Amino acid sequence: MTLLLLFCMHWVYAQAGDIPYIKKEFLIIHSGKDYAASIKKATEASKKLNLKLDLRKLQPNKEIGLSNTEQVCENEFGFFPCYVARGRGDDGAYISIEYSDAYIEFEKGYYIVIVSSFVSNHEKSKSWLTKTKAIYKDAYLKASKVYTGCIH
Repeated sequence: MTLLLLFCMHWVYAQAGDIPYIKKEFLIIHSGKDYAASIKKATEASKKLNLKLDLRKLQPNKEIGLSNTEQVCENEFGFFPCYVARGRGDDGAYISIEYSDAYIEFEKGYYIVIVSSFVSNHEKSKSWLTKTKAIYKDAYLKASKVYTGCIH
């Protein structure tokens, strides 16, 4: 029975192709190399769009761009620095700052201010894009695969 279960799991993963990834769309209003400028833009956007600002206790990190605290990293993953990009299981509209290196299809080395994240082609992505463009004319949606597998 165990062998049958293992075979079935292998077959399902092989058929799915790019599991453990899922395609997400991110509504972006700012990207830049200066974290302080990103904080300023994120704080402003939170007020103008009346959305929660959730920085998830992330701080700039020279090694990987952004990281959680050493204590959180050690407790959750057993190593420091650590960074889990937005999009794994936290869809919705709220303001955050992310690091572009964590997204496969994004140009590397930028802090990005994200307004929303949803599975690609979700109706709320377009709705939030329309609302956001009324204030931020350069706002745009960008899709990327997000890793959903084990991090340990």
